[in-house]
Amino acid sequence: MGEKGLMVVLVGILSIWSVYAQVCPGSVTADLTLTQDITSNGSTCITMDNDSITLDCNGFHIFFDPNGTGADGVVATNRKNITVKNCIILDINASGSGGTAIFFNTVNNSRIINNTVQTNGTDNNQAVPLFASVGNNITDNTIRTQGSLGSNYGVTLLSGSVNNIVSRNNISTNGTSDNPGIRSGATNNTFTNNIIITNGSVGTNHGIFVASSNTGCNVSNNTITTSGGTGNEGIHIVGPVSNCFIQFNTIFTGGVTNNFGIATSGPGISLNIINGNRIITNGSGTTNHGINFASGLNNRFINNNITTDGSLGSNYGIRITASTLNNSFDGNIIKTNGVLSSGIFISGSNMAFNNTLLDNPVEWINSTGAASSDNFTNTTFSMPDGSIDILPLAQIVGIQDITKSKLNISFNNAFLNSTNLSALNKSAQITLNNLTFNNPTPLVDFEDDGIFENCLSPICTEVSYNSSKDFVFNVSRFTSYSSEETIDCGAFLSKSSIMVENAAGNGTCITFNASNIVFDCRGFSIFFDANGSDNASGVLAQDFTNVTVKNCIIDDVNSSGAFGIGINFVNVSFSSIFNNTVYTNGTNNNYGINIESSISNTVANNIIHALGSTDSNFGINLFGADNLFDSNNITADGTFSYGILISGSNGSLFNNTLLDNPDEWINVSDDSQNNFSNTTFRQTFGSIDILPEVQINGSQDVTKSRLNISFNSAFLNSTNLSFFNTTAVITLNSLLFVHPHPIVDFEDDGSFIDCPASICTKLSYLGGILVFNTSRFTDYSSHEDVLIKTDNPDPVSVNGVLNYTILISLNGCDCLQGDNLTNITIVDAYPAGTVFINSSPAPDNGTNNTFSLGNLSVGQEASVNISVLVLPVFSNGTIITNFVNMTFQNESNSTITVSFSENTTVLAPVPPTPTPSGGGGGGGSKVQTLICPSYCNESRYAGVYVCQSEACTALRPAPEVPAPVALPSFNLPERVEKVQEPVAEAKKPEIPHHLPSLPPVQRPSSVSFENDRLPVSLIVGFAALIVLIVFSTAYLMFRQV
Repeated sequence: MGEKGLMVVLVGILSIWSVYAQVCPGSVTADLTLTQDITSNGSTCITMDNDSITLDCNGFHIFFDPNGTGADGVVATNRKNITVKNCIILDINASGSGGTAIFFNTVNNSRIINNTVQTNGTDNNQAVPLFASVGNNITDNTIRTQGSLGSNYGVTLLSGSVNNIVSRNNISTNGTSDNPGIRSGATNNTFTNNIIITNGSVGTNHGIFVASSNTGCNVSNNTITTSGGTGNEGIHIVGPVSNCFIQFNTIFTGGVTNNFGIATSGPGISLNIINGNRIITNGSGTTNHGINFASGLNNRFINNNITTDGSLGSNYGIRITASTLNNSFDGNIIKTNGVLSSGIFISGSNMAFNNTLLDNPVEWINSTGAASSDNFTNTTFSMPDGSIDILPLAQIVGIQDITKSKLNISFNNAFLNSTNLSALNKSAQITLNNLTFNNPTPLVDFEDDGIFENCLSPICTEVSYNSSKDFVFNVSRFTSYSSEETIDCGAFLSKSSIMVENAAGNGTCITFNASNIVFDCRGFSIFFDANGSDNASGVLAQDFTNVTVKNCIIDDVNSSGAFGIGINFVNVSFSSIFNNTVYTNGTNNNYGINIESSISNTVANNIIHALGSTDSNFGINLFGADNLFDSNNITADGTFSYGILISGSNGSLFNNTLLDNPDEWINVSDDSQNNFSNTTFRQTFGSIDILPEVQINGSQDVTKSRLNISFNSAFLNSTNLSFFNTTAVITLNSLLFVHPHPIVDFEDDGSFIDCPASICTKLSYLGGILVFNTSRFTDYSSHEDVLIKTDNPDPVSVNGVLNYTILISLNGCDCLQGDNLTNITIVDAYPAGTVFINSSPAPDNGTNNTFSLGNLSVGQEASVNISVLVLPVFSNGTIITNFVNMTFQNESNSTITVSFSENTTVLAPVPPTPTPSGGGGGGGSKVQTLICPSYCNESRYAGVYVCQSEACTALRPAPEVPAPVALPSFNLPERVEKVQEPVAEAKKPEIPHHLPSLPPVQRPSSVSFENDRLPVSLIVGFAALIVLIVFSTAYLMFRQV
């Protein structure tokens, strides 16, 4: 909106105000909420004249400075804990200067929140200035400064304004020049998540201006857009400034010339971190730099992404002047446009650049200091057709101009002039993009004469080639490099080889032709047997030693033909097959992996699908000794098709094997002896995992008639498969229960009972998947739990309340006990060290842990909620266990008991190390602290606590006595009031040689004393007790003599 348009709006607002608005109140000493618009009569509209008050405009307007004399909207001086919120504050006169919307002068710990502020006038219009104000929060405001001249500020933190937060504000400034969104001249202030737009017809309009003598500032996550004539900077820092964080800001600068994303000036800029900023500079002229850094020492620039643009020249990504020393630049990405626009321009010295990406700037690096010395590590020079990454440390000394005539990447070619750029003639990684090859290999031109040859190790080492046709390889030194096409199906391998793309062909694809080589598919696929011939292999090795096949996807792509083998090792030893995925196809006798007449090989981490339309398709076919099979996933289709077929083999170990629903499981011939450990048999509805290592001797046929998992059933014939009759983990899938529990059929006659804890241990139930352990085998299933117990909180602190919930549910119950339950009784065994507080429903009369719940029918539920106090008798991390038993009659009138337990972790403070007391003549006194819960009605007399809570009574330690005595019986004195139960008379036992612990004294649940004094009769009783203790001590001493 232009100045005339703004004037029209303000005149309209003033006209409305003249009819409806009230005159500003001036001084405010208490909370004030506006109910309509107010306006100033020419002086300050509102002065906050008291601490801890709030001005809530409630969305109404404050119109100030009607005469254009520089009057203020809201002012507070020498105040603390005040709030200005929800106001729309407008300067309604476009003349005059120095208009201020909200001014805090020596105001501490206060807030300016959710206001809309508009200043007006000629110049020096400040929307929200703070002077000598500490710990304030300026948040969620919309701030507009308007001036026909310059120096119009959004938020200003003047001298002495420290530890303030300016966050989530939307700030825009306007004028001719020097119109910053935020200007700070004080220390330890935070500016985060603000949106700042500055504009000026002349220039020097900064988004955020951090002035001298500033330390500890935080400028983070701001979005800054600057524009105008020249010198418009996103963030400008004037030294001395130290220990500031300038990070994660997004900065757009525009104008004609000298528009910088982040700029510094003045001495003393040190120990600052400029991190993670996105900087885009633009200008119609020259010298538009991403970072223009001057006069700095020991600063760090990390992970900044810089793009500079200018229609003319000298637009640098990072420009460093001669007066800077010892700064580091890590992980920065730089792109430049314009004539003579280098990614990095250096006049300073002792700079350290690490992990720098120069993303196709006009020129790379220009060092102009004759005495300069700067270090570059892992520097990437990137162009559209590829990149060169100089990995080691390279030191650039003196004047150096690294241009694209000396270092260049074009299509299928990477070049570095090692004579002119000897500092960069080091090991590097080359990437060639957009190649047309199926399988490239590196080439090198050693003589720079255009004649290329194969580049082998150690000069070249291939790294990768992806689906985007990007070829990556390492080189040990420099000249010109290129690439050409390599391997496909039908190849014979005489050296270690890698795949760079999929391979396809008829018959056998890859054949080993030497020992001691590695074939690495690196995740690419081999499509073999395209013509459906017999006896085709994806990879074949015969009569070799120490060969490896890894990371391959091998697929027989034709469903006709027989004896298709994914990986075929014949008479191979001490070799490896790992991390492959194999699919066989055809009719019959198709093997995923064939180990024939081969010894001491390792087959690990493979996924094997032996597919075939008829019979004898095996995942692994073994005929050899002492092989290791580890962590393989196997399936097999067709009739008489096994996951594993073993013939004439001994001493092999199958570990961590997953048989994933093959047609049949395992078949072993009578002359074999091999071990199996952690073998999982999985079908659609679950799995059986045989955990221990077992040995299978002689002829064994593990079929699905002997080991099977169907819906809610897991069966293993322990007679036929006695070697598998051991501990296992059973998983049942797709269950519909809420709280299932394992059940067992010991007799294999279809009669299931709850599986006892000695046989089954439930591990988990989530998403219809039940997992439990078993100690031996028969037929297992599951049914809905009738009894469930939960705790809250867990963990619980000592002296805290622990809540238990007991749920008895017949919703969807398949209980084995019948559908209806009668005479249900719950008995809860509270853990030792806890005290019953209350429950819902209440326990049976005379108990605190027995609950008679009556009867339940199908579809009904009942619950008991119990609260107990956790006494301070536990060490930190103690696990306490609560047991609950439920007894009931089923429909057959049989009495059945089921149980449930719940564990809870107790948190307790770690006790301090005791301090020794007393001397050689005796120890110090023993102090006991009595602890009552917060809800106890507690009184104290002479160190004795009396509490109306049974729980608190239980905390009282029994008196310490030297020997057992019989306590005399006595009644409470008559002056004790509100006795709810009489004190039980103590029984006088005979005095034994070894004194048992005294029983706890029963107290009435509520005791009170008049005037908080003990009655005389109670004092007499205590005296009698002391006499009795003395007498008992003497008596025991006499007996010992």
